[in-house]
Amino acid sequence: MASFFQTPPLQLELALRQYDDFLVLILFHHQTILSAVKCFGEDTESVLIGSAFEGCFLPKNFNNGKGYGVEFDFFVRLPTPMAWESPGALQYMPLDEQPHQVLVKLSSPSTLESEYIGIKNKVPNLSDSFLKKCEDGFYLKRNFMEAMEEKIQNSLKKVLVQKPGGMEMVSRCDAEKNSEGLQASIDVSFLKPITEHLGMLPLDPDSWSGDAMTNAQMLWVNLTNWSSPSWPSRIFKVHLVLECDWPADAKMNWLQRQRYWPSEKTVQDVAEAPCYLHPLWDEEEPIDESVMTFQMTFGLAEYLLFMETGPKERQCIVVLKAIKEKYFHKSQILSSFVIKMVFFWHLESTPLSERQDMGRGELLVCLLDKLVSFLNDNNLPHFFLPIVNLLQRFHPDDISSTCRQVKKVKRNMLAYLPSELFQVKCSKTIDDDFVQTVLQFV
Repeated sequence: MASFFQTPPLQLELALRQYDDFLVLILFHHQTILSAVKCFGEDTESVLIGSAFEGCFLPKNFNNGKGYGVEFDFFVRLPTPMAWESPGALQYMPLDEQPHQVLVKLSSPSTLESEYIGIKNKVPNLSDSFLKKCEDGFYLKRNFMEAMEEKIQNSLKKVLVQKPGGMEMVSRCDAEKNSEGLQASIDVSFLKPITEHLGMLPLDPDSWSGDAMTNAQMLWVNLTNWSSPSWPSRIFKVHLVLECDWPADAKMNWLQRQRYWPSEKTVQDVAEAPCYLHPLWDEEEPIDESVMTFQMTFGLAEYLLFMETGPKERQCIVVLKAIKEKYFHKSQILSSFVIKMVFFWHLESTPLSERQDMGRGELLVCLLDKLVSFLNDNNLPHFFLPIVNLLQRFHPDDISSTCRQVKKVKRNMLAYLPSELFQVKCSKTIDDDFVQTVLQFV
């Protein structure tokens, strides 16, 4: 039963219908994006990460005033051995205060001599240049990841010369610092459809060899050549990551905990999916001296989970992200990742029959209720690493303030669902011609 201060579900549903054209457009775009990579099949090694692949993205506004575009997080896995929790060629060492943040230890400097990494002959001494020797072993330094960034930039510069689709590229050092999420190494944008032929991404011959990057190249080419009739610009945020295995305790917790969602098959698929170690760039530390800190991410697992959600559920995430962008854009606490974690916890704890009977308005209210509950507890467990409290680094007063704001939104939902909620308008109505265009691409 709705409380006295709660907007009736029917009124909420009617208010949400004003966004239907936009939300359907997002759905079409998601299908065409997945079609752009469908040639890889189910056994692809390509890493599908982020909201563009999950189907709950908002077009991003270019800061240079050149319109809107779809933003892709593009993970490039470095050709290093997989990092494990147990001792091996690469071992990740969790930090006590933040278990999802780790250091990477090498059993031997020779691990970096692989031809696929391509730095053996770049420096006089690999150990001195890229590793910090400690009593218990060798740790990756920050400038190793910088050297990897340089190799990716060298490859992309070979494409930049052609300027396909008005290509622009901004390195991490020159980009605006991102207050939300993990900082990409390079931002690459294409401002218009690509009319000329764009072949395989040319690799820097001094950077990579073998087929270590083949799948990443193919995915890149398919997506750069893909273009939306509504938002032709594409923004690629290129992240360098190391592949790693799940922590043993986290995997056991994931497999054994009680849940209504997802299906048992997806539970197993998620457990078998690798995790990734993303560098935490901290400009306050000297690059040539400090050890690189990484954050464990579960982007592929998140993608698999979103594949087991319905259109109305993904649409509600798009609406919540739009509310966040419009009314909480300065908030450090309410991020897209926090919304995603709250969404996952809601699905896991809700029987399927309730999910099927729930309209979009009811779902929005339930998600806000769940968020308020976590904020009241000053504890939002990480969905894959529940021992990690995602609110731990924030001051309790800031959390309480955010909680009050969320409650205000929940009490006055209709006022927070204006016609201009989405800053991006549909550039054209969804008519039969547009649908046919999309279907031809799919």
